[in-house]
Amino acid sequence: MAVTSHASSSPGSAPRVGVVLVTVVLVTVVLVTAAMLLGCGRRRGPLLTPTAALGIIRTERDLNDRANATLDVDLQDRHETGAAARIDDDAFRRLLVAGKTAVPGAVQTNGSRAFVPRQSDYPAEFLGQWTETGADGTHGTTLGLFVRLAPGDAWRVTLYVYAPSDSPDPIPELAVDRDGYAVRLSVGQTQKLRTSADDIARGLAEYWNGYDDPTFPLSPALAAGSWTTQRNENTRQDVAKKAGEQQTEHFSASAGPYRYGTAYRTRSGDALLFISLVEHIAVSVVPPMFFTTPMTYRGRQVLPLSITQGAHEMFVDVLYTIAVVEPSAGRPVRLIAGYSGPIGAARVG
Repeated sequence: MAVTSHASSSPGSAPRVGVVLVTVVLVTVVLVTAAMLLGCGRRRGPLLTPTAALGIIRTERDLNDRANATLDVDLQDRHETGAAARIDDDAFRRLLVAGKTAVPGAVQTNGSRAFVPRQSDYPAEFLGQWTETGADGTHGTTLGLFVRLAPGDAWRVTLYVYAPSDSPDPIPELAVDRDGYAVRLSVGQTQKLRTSADDIARGLAEYWNGYDDPTFPLSPALAAGSWTTQRNENTRQDVAKKAGEQQTEHFSASAGPYRYGTAYRTRSGDALLFISLVEHIAVSVVPPMFFTTPMTYRGRQVLPLSITQGAHEMFVDVLYTIAVVEPSAGRPVRLIAGYSGPIGAARVG
């Protein structure tokens, strides 16, 4: 009543109250809108934390164990993609054709660690690391590169590399910042890599192709070691041994179909990156020759082959994923760990 009386007795005051109310509303709307705009423009936090990544590794390892225990390719593809799935799916199919029901020899996983770079958008990735111990007591370190292409996708491993515990060049310790996040490097960004993964893959393939010449020069960009000089020496010895058994082997290699554009900084300031290669193997045989390892041909399972007469040839491709360390001091790159398996077809002629 007092307000109504005051407003009617003082006509000039009513418009002023309305102006004040409208002004307050407009200012409130402007402030809320500004806050919303600032919130949208503010950089989001990391998509994934190292702690959350450990849970992803545990889930992936559980799926891996279940798939290995059943040789279920569909289950395996729930946690693998890319080169990892290409190698392991064909391995499952070969075991199924051979009458197996599980991957021979249980493997125990422990000591999982996650190296997660700061990321605010997809596709996203991180490195998982764990120790594997086989039924025979052998053990080593595995790295798995996890990827997630979109928010609704599952995290899957796109490549594995493995280094045995007695490796002369073990997997290096990766660097993390004060908050525990890994430092990811891209060619041309942050720290420019001197050599791209594609160049390393091509250089290694060229060197592997020179295995039959003991004087074939190793590229100055590649360090001598088990994946270069020692491997070519082993290949020459294997070829010589097979020749004595009336077999002729020929190997050729090419850069693989899978490309990895990022690298991770190590504690020593080096860069850890990954490459893929495909090795093409041709074997000419004189009977009796028995092919007891079943392969897959164009996605179909085939039975083991038993060749008992005539000269025959077998052709098979082997896919490799390899971890490479590029030293910060300008020394040659070192190939330190890998994972491999036959893919596609075992073609017999």
